[in-house]
Amino acid sequence: MKGLRPKSGHTDYPISTPTPRTVPVRLSRRLILGGLLLVITGAGLPFLMVIRVLDLSLLLAVLSYAASLSGLLLGIVGAVTLYHSTSQE
Repeated sequence: MKGLRPKSGHTDYPISTPTPRTVPVRLSRRLILGGLLLVITGAGLPFLMVIRVLDLSLLLAVLSYAASLSGLLLGIVGAVTLYHSTSQE
């Protein structure tokens, strides 16, 4: 059975192939960062409206609410993805 063993130092996969765990970690970090940016935008727009830098408008208020809510949801999805990808060790 000498012919079935690989030579020492030989691998069947290239070195640059990412492990299956690193892809969800990168994705979850991007989701968390995107969610954080949306939450900051959703909090910053009403603040700018209150201090009269931006004009008060219903459309801008609804957009800031939508940004805040979607950022919160993206952050939660990213945190759950990160938790599941790191707990599969």
